[in-house]
Amino acid sequence: MKLTVCVVLLVVLVLLLPDESAGWWRRRRRRHCSRVNCAWGNWGSWGACTAQCGATGTRTRTRIVATHAQCGGSGCSGSSSETQPCNRGCPNGTPSGPRCICTGTGFTGTCCNTDIDECRDGSHTCNSEHGVCTNTEGSYTCRCDTGYAGDGRTCISTNAGTGWQRVSGGLKFVSVGRSGVWGVNRNDQIYYRTGTYRDEASAGSGWVRIDGALKQISSGDNIVWGVNSNDDIYIRQGICWYSPGGTSWRNIPGKLKQVHVSPTSNQVWGVNSGNNIYRRTGITASNPAGTGWQNIGGQLKFVSVGRAGVWGVNSNDQIYYRTGTSGNENVPGTGWERVSGSLKLISSGNGVVWGVNSNNQIYVRAAACPPTYELVAVNGNNKCLRFSARGDRKNYQAASLTCRGQGARLVVIKSAALDTFIDNRIRTTYAAETWIGLDDLTAPSSQYRWSDGSVLGARDFNDWSRGQPDTIYREKCVEIRPQFSYHWNNHHCNLLKNYICEIGARPGTSQGSSWYRIGGSLTGVHISSSSNQVWGVNSANNIYRRQGITPVSPKCEG
Repeated sequence: MKLTVCVVLLVVLVLLLPDESAGWWRRRRRRHCSRVNCAWGNWGSWGACTAQCGATGTRTRTRIVATHAQCGGSGCSGSSSETQPCNRGCPNGTPSGPRCICTGTGFTGTCCNTDIDECRDGSHTCNSEHGVCTNTEGSYTCRCDTGYAGDGRTCISTNAGTGWQRVSGGLKFVSVGRSGVWGVNRNDQIYYRTGTYRDEASAGSGWVRIDGALKQISSGDNIVWGVNSNDDIYIRQGICWYSPGGTSWRNIPGKLKQVHVSPTSNQVWGVNSGNNIYRRTGITASNPAGTGWQNIGGQLKFVSVGRAGVWGVNSNDQIYYRTGTSGNENVPGTGWERVSGSLKLISSGNGVVWGVNSNNQIYVRAAACPPTYELVAVNGNNKCLRFSARGDRKNYQAASLTCRGQGARLVVIKSAALDTFIDNRIRTTYAAETWIGLDDLTAPSSQYRWSDGSVLGARDFNDWSRGQPDTIYREKCVEIRPQFSYHWNNHHCNLLKNYICEIGARPGTSQGSSWYRIGGSLTGVHISSSSNQVWGVNSANNIYRRQGITPVSPKCEG
């Protein structure tokens, strides 16, 4: 009883103590509470950007308190959210506010992420007639239709025909030229295809055995060249309309393992067993056999000469073009230009080159200039020129129309180098008055304008003869006049004169366009530069001719 009374009295006493005594008591109780500071939790994921792209978007993320402050711990510092720029950029355009500028990118849309199909909407620059447009992401590519060559924006016919026709017989090598189609079989027996003399587009009617034995043969103009198994060189004489098979073989001094004659010029190139290159010199109309051999620097295993120039392949199947020979077969050229691709055999035509590779795949390449035009490189620029034949004389307007009908124009002469080249060509061929593309037919009077639309200025190059141009006789069209030492002279536009057409060289260099695959499989192929007709043989010695090739009329300067 006494103990219970004592406890009750003690409680009452505590309740009656002053506040200071109560605080002391509470402090004694808090000595058992641990101090805990506030702590943030992890940041959440970023929210969506306020702009799809561009430079003005923002995004926000938040966090929550993971541990609150306790027992006098410090509170959390910083914000529960943060915001940052979220410029997604414009990988296909230029940032502009909350969007992208797509001009010139090939894409469209707010963020330039939708591809434009230029091929479908017609905004491409591929050739409208013979170009093929293929859409790619952000762009497009151009190529030319089969039978056409170029970069897809410029497409020029390669006149590559439409298919292969099997011809009876068996040959290991075949050649076509103005002398007709000639070939040799696996036993080195020689054959001429009847009905093909001066009719290269004909399939002929049969094979006639020719005396002799050759391992390789080449058909020219009333002449055939070949080499035998001993690398001896021979020409076939007596070829004419009444004796298309010729009359006899004549040995030519020298040793060659391969020889080629151009049917447009009868120029001859060849290579020997050491892959040394030779060109026949002294060839004229009266002496197509020539007089000697000129060694040409370089190494080739096969060489061909034609209106497209001199082309060859070396022992590694690398391809080379002889600079300065396109449209100008009568010169040795100035050097060898490496051409892309790989071929084991090559053949030069008129504005086109054919070849086969080590897999017997067939390729064709459009030369720098179209048929009947020759390549002229002046001051680093390539032009294709066509000089009219001696008897091809027209008035100024008719000459201009003739050039335009070929996609060309009367020649524009803006440098002394080109003027000198043209003067020399005229001087050494037909030596007659020749129209150039300069006239005073449009207002204002006495202002001469070139066929490309440019005006002949006072400071521009000119080659006027002394006292020219005059105005007394109302002469409006300009010629190169031999009587005035091949200087320029204005004359009456209705007079008949020779003329020169020009056209820009095909895309690329003097080497022409790219290689284009032709269907089929051949071990050898040959094109005639006088007609662009093509014959070939396969690995089984089967003979084929290309169908659908439009005959090409060769340039004639005589």
